[in-house]
Formats: sequence, C-alpha cells, structure tokens
Amino acid sequence: MGSVEELGTVESADEMIRYCASFGARDLVLFRGQREPWPLLPKIARPLNPRVKKTRVPDLEAELLDEFRWRALPHTQVTLGTNLWEWLALAQHCGLPTRFLDWTTNPLAALWFAVRKPPDSSRPGLVWMFLPKEEHRVAPGAPESPFEIKLTKVFRPTHVTPRIIVQSGWFTVHRWIPKDNRFIALESNTRYQDHLLRIEVPPTSFAFIREQLSQMDIHSASMFPDLDGLAAHVEWLNILDKDE
Repeated sequence: MGSVEELGTVESADEMIRYCASFGARDLVLFRGQREPWPLLPKIARPLNPRVKKTRVPDLEAELLDEFRWRALPHTQVTLGTNLWEWLALAQHCGLPTRFLDWTTNPLAALWFAVRKPPDSSRPGLVWMFLPKEEHRVAPGAPESPFEIKLTKVFRPTHVTPRIIVQSGWFTVHRWIPKDNRFIALESNTRYQDHLLRIEVPPTSFAFIREQLSQMDIHSASMFPDLDGLAAHVEWLNILDKDE
C-alpha cells in the first residue's frame, strides 16, 4: 500500500514556485488549496442535513442536478444539452454538492484558496499536489455517466464558466461504493496514494502570502470574475487586509 508524501511547508509564494520547479512543463500536475487539512472528499460526501440523511446519496445528487438543470437554463450562455459531465462541472462551480472535487493546474491559485481567509485554528493549511497518469483521466467524449463510473477519475471540463477558465479548473470525479455506502477520500484511495504530495502552510503565514499573491494579481476579483468577487476584493483591500 502506498502513502502520501509530505514535502514540508511553504511560508511564501516564492517557496511554492520553487516546489513546482522540478516538474516538467509537459507533466500534468494538479493542485488543491485548503484552509485546513480536511479529507479529499467532494461536497456531496460531507455531513448532510439530518433531513436528507436517509436519502441515498447518489439519488440525492441526481435530484439536485435535475433541479439545477431545470432552473439554470435562463441563466446559462452555453448549450450543454444532455452532457452530464459538463452539467456537473457547471453545478460544482456554482456551489451545488456533487461528486466532483475542484483542482487547478495553477499552483499559486491553489495557494490562494488555502490562505484566502484568516485561519480558523492553529492547524495548517494545505496545498495538495496530484500527479495523475493518462489512464486516470476521463477519455474525451466518454459515453458513461459520471454517476456510473467504476473508478475515481480525473476530468477536464470545457470552459463552461469564466471561473473555470481563470481558475484553470480540473476535477476528480469520485466513485460511489454501494456496498460501503460511501465515497472514498482520494488520499485513502490506494490507486492514487503514490500520486499525491502534501505541503503545509503555517497559519501565521496566511496574511503575508495573501498580500504577495495580491501583488501577482491573484485575489478575489481575479479568481471570481464577477461582481461578488470584485466586492470581496475591494473589502479586503480597504478593511480586511490583515488577519486578527
């Protein structure tokens, strides 16, 4: 059985860049930033409201997506048809609980997501690095439904939203295990443990790194290219520039 390799800590954006310098330009390396060391599980696999706990999770996910598709049509500027992969990608980026977990090919974007808010505790933030092989990826035009995959896979969406574009978005698509009635965290999946690396971000470095990244034009307004992202960035610039 493999294990996740610990690379150490980063206390600045420059150190994050140095960690990535050893990878070739042709290598696919995915990054994910987290404010705390939560398991690598999609949102639909996290604790649910007691009102829906008795609902079978894949059934709940399908119901959520059906409702989202029905109501989203007036708000979308792209035609997705019946492509459930792309509909799930769109729903995921809009905050709907799905079996998709967000990743990016931009290490500094991942670092920003780890430090974008002040730390909640003394626990470190994390930047995960994931090096999938070609065989781990969803083949273009895959006919199978994301609800029917037999193995956890890596999926690159088309550019269905501006957020996916600016965040260089990719996803892991997590397989549901019926006999265990659960999804499995990526770091616990023996198929992928040898392909994962983990870097800790000390909570005392969050504010400094956030300032550095802002100077590199990585902030709320650039990561969320809409009025909500702009408002959050303006608030940070003028009111919330330091962690208390």
